[in-house]
Amino acid sequence: MIDILDFQEGSLPVKYLGVPLISSRLTIADCKPLINKLDTRIAGWRHLSLTFAGRAQLIKSVLSTLHSYWASVFILPKGIINIIEAKLRKFLWQGSTGRGCAKVSWDQICRPKEEGGLGFHNILVINKALMLKHLWKIVQNDRHSIWLIGYCITGFATTASGRLMAQPVRGAGRK
Repeated sequence: MIDILDFQEGSLPVKYLGVPLISSRLTIADCKPLINKLDTRIAGWRHLSLTFAGRAQLIKSVLSTLHSYWASVFILPKGIINIIEAKLRKFLWQGSTGRGCAKVSWDQICRPKEEGGLGFHNILVINKALMLKHLWKIVQNDRHSIWLIGYCITGFATTASGRLMAQPVRGAGRK
């Protein structure tokens, strides 16, 4: 078929809409483009004498959006979440000087402003929320989707590790 249509045979992973198409779980190596993009943005601001408030605003408005798209498509590995948070912490506290230490824990920084934080989003929580949004769309709107024919979700259960799991009923989605 490839010879007839004069196509080239490819292999995974390939990039589609800026993220890798893979056939397995996302690994830390698959997330290198995300980390590189984050490093590039931060490196561009290193020579500027930004105040703490300026760095906080850049994190909220620019750097947090870089990983949001990936988080809406994949379940990010915890190692990647830790790397991203470490880079954000380092940029926030050290800035261009390369010196400085954290004065407040990252968990406190991620609290809402009303609770004394800076209103940063916790990447792990955002990732879970975006994945649940996909699940919610499937359960609510697409019961007769071609992806779910013969597979209807009746409810949810929590595993011992705290993960949310769908309880399927085989054959329930057919008409």
